[in-house]
Amino acid sequence: MMHQWIDIRSYQVRPSVWVFAFLLLLFGGLSIFLLSHANKRYYQQPIGADIEARRNPYLAAQYFKRQLGSELELRRDFSFIDQELKPYHALIISNSRKPLNQKRIDALLTYVEQGGHLIINAVEEFDDDRGRSGAPILDELGARLYRYEGSVDTTIESYEESDDATDNSSNEYLSIFTFDGYDQATKVDFNRYWYLIDASGDAIFIGGTHDSDHIIQYSRGEGVITVLSDMEIWNNYSIDEADHAMFLQQLTENYSKVWVIYNPQVASLWQLLWHHASYLIVSLLVFLIVIIWFYQVKTGPVFGQFTNDSRKLLQHIRAAAEFKWHRCQPQLLLDQLRDELHNRIKQRALKFEKLSRQEQLDMLHKMTELPKSKIAQAIHHDYVDQALFIEQVSTLQKLRKHINRKVI
Repeated sequence: MMHQWIDIRSYQVRPSVWVFAFLLLLFGGLSIFLLSHANKRYYQQPIGADIEARRNPYLAAQYFKRQLGSELELRRDFSFIDQELKPYHALIISNSRKPLNQKRIDALLTYVEQGGHLIINAVEEFDDDRGRSGAPILDELGARLYRYEGSVDTTIESYEESDDATDNSSNEYLSIFTFDGYDQATKVDFNRYWYLIDASGDAIFIGGTHDSDHIIQYSRGEGVITVLSDMEIWNNYSIDEADHAMFLQQLTENYSKVWVIYNPQVASLWQLLWHHASYLIVSLLVFLIVIIWFYQVKTGPVFGQFTNDSRKLLQHIRAAAEFKWHRCQPQLLLDQLRDELHNRIKQRALKFEKLSRQEQLDMLHKMTELPKSKIAQAIHHDYVDQALFIEQVSTLQKLRKHINRKVI
């Protein structure tokens, strides 16, 4: 009879699983309750300019001109001047620092003479000692940029219009201009650290505050050249202040398109360092020269390396021998060794002194088996040269060792 077996398994849920499921259910229910009874509020938080605005400082000016039905385009290099410039387009150059060759200067002047409007930002301070600023267009026009040396009030003014247009408390630091066809005056807040001067006397318009000028215009043929002391009034962060946007429109409204050449070129790092830290640079160069001189290969006698470590006995003996070698001459050293050897032999054999020289040589030869010629050379010959001295000393040492081991 065969029996059949059925595999019956029982499943049990661990207590930790029940606890986790309960906590998850509790958290879900609490979240649903809070979300259903919460009051939602929306607010805007500025996150700063986006990538396009950081790359293009005149992006806001482009949108502003586009809303007015015209176009503003940005270029980042002066090669644009090599193309044919259209006189019904306005051209804005954001700085005067870039040196221009004569060909490009002639192209700009031709463009203005044909009816174009050139607006240039003066950034090169005029050097009275040299009699020039380094900016070719400014020097040719006679427009000079100077830095205000006195104290400057940098407090931010309120740009809300006052009921009284002559209120000096709100307009003291603002440049106010009146354009034909506009009922209201245009207020512009230029940088107060800089101001312009017309040294040529050819300007057709000069404007600014009551104590400094910030805009100079020159007539050239059928066109106009406008020099500004500050063009940051049109960047993304300042164009919405005062009447900066309207000021841009009033200067360029008669032109179908506006070109902006933006070249943020500044002085080189070496020029800035030399201007602000010339003494430090000279000191560093002198220090570098001293370091190179200290570590360079020296020529001349080499001094011995002295140490405070305790010397061994053999080092003292060697030092004493070198001293005697230089001071007492080799013959004295040789005589001292011979005397020491003679005393040793006398202690071992009293009859040695009574023997003849030849008999002494025979005895030493028999005892040491050294050649008689070397023994005679070591005992009887005087110092001749260094090679012979070394051989004599070596032979005397061998004789001493044999005598110490044997009894004659």
